[in-house]
Amino acid sequence: MKCDDCGVTNDKGDRYCSQCGAYLAVEPGPAHRELLQLTRADFLITVASGLPLIWENASRLWAEAAEISQLGARRSVRILQGFAEEEAAKGLILLDAIRCPASFADKFSNLVKQIEQHVGKGIYARYYGTSPADMSEVKRIVDSERQGFYREGEYGEFILPNQIKAGRESMLYVSYIRNDDGTHGWHAPRNPLEFEGRIYPATVRVLDALHAVGVFEVEALKAFRDYWQEFPFTDAGIDSRPDAIDTIVNWTKLTDLDFGMLKRLDQQDLLSPAATVEHQNTIIRELLFPLYPFDLGITRNFRDLPPPDSPYSY
Repeated sequence: MKCDDCGVTNDKGDRYCSQCGAYLAVEPGPAHRELLQLTRADFLITVASGLPLIWENASRLWAEAAEISQLGARRSVRILQGFAEEEAAKGLILLDAIRCPASFADKFSNLVKQIEQHVGKGIYARYYGTSPADMSEVKRIVDSERQGFYREGEYGEFILPNQIKAGRESMLYVSYIRNDDGTHGWHAPRNPLEFEGRIYPATVRVLDALHAVGVFEVEALKAFRDYWQEFPFTDAGIDSRPDAIDTIVNWTKLTDLDFGMLKRLDQQDLLSPAATVEHQNTIIRELLFPLYPFDLGITRNFRDLPPPDSPYSY
């Protein structure tokens, strides 16, 4: 970086100027901004070093939630579970960034930014609880989850904010809110009894399986990248054109691709001996279509909401 005092360019990482000794202050920035300064090769190496930490943190959060649940109904259980899902989603976002073809630079950048966005990570958490048939269905899921506002009620008479954002905040905080009828009031976090019976989430389960088969190792991650970049995914729109049906990757084809990825790792002696059949089946059945083709940012669609179906019925 260049010294502000004398103008001499210093090596990256230097804390003091080699010419005048002035302190080289570096303005802190969001994590995604720093990741996007890396070359794609350095990005992969950096992600490889971070994925085990993300996996360990997500697993620990889920395990500690399970321990606390033995004490009875506790709101902290669902909070920790939610944090575990978000953390696992971060890992899946980074893996989708690795899967993203190098020619999709804008999509790559937009996806990496989501590691700091609650809605983006929440979309992954909800998406990994589904079984989409193809990319058109994936788009419908993503577009539904990223709405800034939506209508609810028998006639669509109520306007509610984004479910992921509102759900997260209502789980954590007491908030003073304005209702769409103009009234105001305090909203307290929900009853912990509502969170009983929470199943092991797909985001944590898939990340755990990928860790078990050895994907987080640098050479395995390179093979993972090279394999998936042979199959670029695109936004097919809500309704795929009939003449493009042969090029659409459906659910059956996706499971074949997931199996092919494991086979590639095995052929290159990169498949971990710790991988069980259950881990491999989890990846084959549950590693979903990547989300790099889509915008995961929350929409500002309030003015675009349609009117209620029957405005005189309430």
